[in-house]
Formats: sequence, structure tokens, C-alpha cells
Amino acid sequence: MKYFIICATMILFSCIESNGKKQVQQKKEIIQKSSEMNEIFPYTDKNVGEFYTFSTEQDRYIVTADEKKMNNFQHDKLILPIKENDFVIIPTVKDKYAITETLSFSSSIFCKVIVYNTIGDNDTPILNVQLDSYYNGQLRDQLLLDSRFTFETEYYRTFVINKDKSIKINKFSVNKLEFNEAGDILGEKKVADTVKVTVDYKLTDEGYFKKL
Repeated sequence: MKYFIICATMILFSCIESNGKKQVQQKKEIIQKSSEMNEIFPYTDKNVGEFYTFSTEQDRYIVTADEKKMNNFQHDKLILPIKENDFVIIPTVKDKYAITETLSFSSSIFCKVIVYNTIGDNDTPILNVQLDSYYNGQLRDQLLLDSRFTFETEYYRTFVINKDKSIKINKFSVNKLEFNEAGDILGEKKVADTVKVTVDYKLTDEGYFKKL
């Protein structure tokens, strides 16, 4: 009986020690994951510029990231609504995106900046830059930072992401064409009409993008 109690006690301490080591390893893993993420702020549209280009041959913006390092959209990304999605961008599982940066805000919140191409109305090719927020490793929210295309109107955005979790997006619409009353294109305007709209967001402590 005494031998049994001694053995049981040894097994109990062994299990406690093993669980303790696992908890330490898990804690270290989370810290390493957080510390390895880039914390370069402010992060702007200029930081994403190296991942796409404008093709004069195709008259469109295209992603230039290594296709082998791009990812297909998964179900969790497709079911979440995208905020500031003015042109109803709807990626599909066939579309691919490149992760341009991972931004860490706290031990529980980080964001991924992704860039991808989609097709919009009138088969217009669109380049998109999107910010995905994660809370405790789970996808929480999605915000469209930039959409770029040229059709009858040129459209693009600029943005700034700050360390304090504030986000500013400037939307530009540039109309360069002159039309007659029948809607026919006469040519380009001497001075393009440019409309600018600014929106501000804040990333909450729960990982949601809140419009201010």
C-alpha cells in the first residue's frame, strides 16, 4: 500500500511538471509569434506599391508578387463582409492573394495586409488592398484599404495605418473625359475633375474596424 502511494505521488508530480513545461512552451510560442511580426508604423499605401504595377498593355493594375507564394481565398474570408467595399468586391475561392505585411498591435491583436485582383462591373479588372484583423489568432474583421482601376473614370485610394490603431483612407475619383449630351466621348478634359472623400477608422480592442 505504501509503495502504491509513493508511485502515485511520483506520477502526479511528473504530470504536473510535464503540463508546466507545455504551458511555458505555449506561452513562449505566442510571444515569439508576436515579436517576429513587423511593427513598422505608419504603414501606408506606398509600402504596398512594390507588390503591384500598372500594365499599359493590359490597361490594368496587376499583382506582381510571386504566384507560388500566393494563397487561395478560404471560406472564412469569403463569408465575412468587407467594410468600405464601395464596388461590391466579391473574391472567390479561385482568386489568389499575397500577404504584404503582418502588423502587430498587441499580444492578442494583429492584422494582415493582403493584395489581390478581382473583376468588377463591365468586366473591369480591379486591384484591391485589404486589411484583415485577427483576435487571438481568429479572423475577426476585414477592411478594404484600396481599390484601383481605370475605366471611364480613374479610381484609387491612399491610406495610413498608425500604431495607435487609427486608420485613414482617402478615396479619389478622377474624371478625365469630356462627354456630349448623347453620352459620347469627345476627348479628355484640360483639367480633370477630381473628387476626394476621406474616411477614418479605429481598430477596437476586440479586433473590429469601427468607423469614426
